[in-house]
Amino acid sequence: MYTKPSFLTLLFICLLLSCNQNAEKKPLDNAMGDSSSADSTAAENRAKKEEMAETDEANYLEDTVFMRINRDTVKRSELDQPIMLTITNNQYEEIMTGERYTIEKLESQEWRKVPGDRFFNDLGYIFKKGSSIDFDIHLPIDGYRYEPGKYRIRKGYSVKIREYEYDEYELYSEIMINE
Repeated sequence: MYTKPSFLTLLFICLLLSCNQNAEKKPLDNAMGDSSSADSTAAENRAKKEEMAETDEANYLEDTVFMRINRDTVKRSELDQPIMLTITNNQYEEIMTGERYTIEKLESQEWRKVPGDRFFNDLGYIFKKGSSIDFDIHLPIDGYRYEPGKYRIRKGYSVKIREYEYDEYELYSEIMINE
């Protein structure tokens, strides 16, 4: 006499078959506890984590406006050399920014503007989604003595929401100034 399998029986079979399908197969040739293999595995795990972090960052940056600088550490003897700053628009149909920027120093857990007179051409650069624009940033060395520490570049941009109406946003990139 043949009976139909019950629901619980089918569920049990499905669970049994699905167990360990995602388990990673490990070779058994390391029965003696070879430490070089353990070191290799640890290095591979670190590499995978770094790759995942880069992928996560790339996925995040895919839908944002972001700013990067070509070097995040500057020696005091190199303050006269410009820092290349790149803004990439991956979010809005178009954004606008100019040449204006501000340098700030972290003091007592608070960002404070670095004093100094800077003059900028008051130009508006408009760039479309998926494009980037580069700027040379010059740290003002007249009238301010840069001490070693954490600084940041603050740069604004605008997004058009209606004719003659814009939302304003800020971007930041940190730099360390060393001896």
